[in-house]
Amino acid sequence: GPYGFLDSYDPSYTPNTTDLPGRRYCYGRQPSIGLWNLARFAEALVPLIGVRGAEAELEKYQTLFVDETESSMQRKLGLLSWTGEDDKLVQSFLDQMREVSELLS
Repeated sequence: GPYGFLDSYDPSYTPNTTDLPGRRYCYGRQPSIGLWNLARFAEALVPLIGVRGAEAELEKYQTLFVDETESSMQRKLGLLSWTGEDDKLVQSFLDQMREVSELLS
């Protein structure tokens, strides 16, 4: 995808010039827009798997996404395990990356 590499960390970055006004598809919104797209797909599958089936699959995706994101950040930051406080640590790290990127731009 277009976000395989970012020159600098900017959650509002979008390579799509038609997306600039609202930045709906920007890097920082990829998790929510991905879920939105899957929800539209699930709606199309309702006749086959029912509403409960579609909702269950979307819940599985959300759980898997969070688990994989935490696991990825744990590896990247060299954490031995993931604790409830690590969400704050990761957010602080991302905030600092954004601030440094803004200083260097």
